[in-house]
Amino acid sequence: MSHDEPEVGLYGIETMYEENYRKIKSSEIFLSLYNSNMGNEAIPAMQLGIAILLGKPLYVLAKKGDTIPEKLKQIADHIEYYAGDADLNDAVTRMFKEHVKT
Repeated sequence: MSHDEPEVGLYGIETMYEENYRKIKSSEIFLSLYNSNMGNEAIPAMQLGIAILLGKPLYVLAKKGDTIPEKLKQIADHIEYYAGDADLNDAVTRMFKEHVKT
């Protein structure tokens, strides 16, 4: 758990999991805003795991220069790289226009 995340008890973790599970289950796809620090952050890691277990189409947005783990590359339906924060909105738009089937 990162230092920015509040410490929660077992009830809090279960509640957080259930809420995320419901939201991800009802979505058509899962979009991960990947960063190289993600492995140290409990909530994004949990969300990614839920999406994988539910078999959701997995789209990954990563900043150029970030190293995406090989396993994530293998299971992602598409990976889009963006130049920086100013390019993030354009990268999301590009990904949806070119790769996400709605």
